[in-house]
Amino acid sequence: MSETLYIEVGKKYLRVPTKGDLLKISPQESHQTYLGVCLSVNPAFRQGNKRLPIVEVLVNGRVLSVPLGIIEIQ
Repeated sequence: MSETLYIEVGKKYLRVPTKGDLLKISPQESHQTYLGVCLSVNPAFRQGNKRLPIVEVLVNGRVLSVPLGIIEIQ
């Protein structure tokens, strides 16, 4: 049995993926979407004073660090 975790980023609550979850990445500057697999999550990552959780995703054989705000768990 697993639990669902959420993290507050700004005024939103975002679901934190777990290792092995299938993710859909929707970059804001592109109309294309990508599918990948979650490798790890760093919910404590900050840029300056702003919280910016990072997710490591395996996409087409490449490991990408993606902000939690642009992914959707499938």
